[in-house]
Amino acid sequence: MVLRGVHHPTSMARMLLRPRLRLSPPLTPFLPLPARLCASPALASHRMLHTADDKRPPSPSFWASASVWRRAATNTLRCLVGCSAGDLSMLYVLQTHAPTLPLPITVAASCTAGILTSLALETVVLRVHEGFEWRTAFRTAAGMSMGSMISMELAENAVELWLTGGLATCEPQMFWAALPPALLAGFLTPLPFNYYMIRKHGRACH
Repeated sequence: MVLRGVHHPTSMARMLLRPRLRLSPPLTPFLPLPARLCASPALASHRMLHTADDKRPPSPSFWASASVWRRAATNTLRCLVGCSAGDLSMLYVLQTHAPTLPLPITVAASCTAGILTSLALETVVLRVHEGFEWRTAFRTAAGMSMGSMISMELAENAVELWLTGGLATCEPQMFWAALPPALLAGFLTPLPFNYYMIRKHGRACH
């Protein structure tokens, strides 16, 4: 027998629990963190601005780091030594033992020898100072230095040929007169590129 106006304990419990169920917020599907971040308009806007900044040319202050210029100059000088050793040695050998070779072949052979000796020097440096395996050291040297070495060789040989009247010669008077300007051109041509790679990407090209 149930008296009117008196609720059964079970009914009271249901009444107390029912509002809580109604007030519970609706469940939303879980999104992984990257998906939620990618859906953020603010983050998308930041990504677009960051990409745009990467495409802008460096500001004048970008080129004002004395320490980076010193490091770039050291790396470039080491590359110049390696390139010039092979380039001048090959030029001497060809002019001494094959003086009738056409000029394009002589220049191409000299440039190739310069690149190879520079790669050899950089590989040894990475092996000794960085502890790389020989194969890794060679691949690293080739990947970081190839563009810089090619521009150096082209500038050096262009100035030398211009000063000697288009002659690839080891005649002492002409050779020593053309050598300093050619070396200077070979040093200055890749220097800004090496600075940029160190400052922008933290990567030494040599």
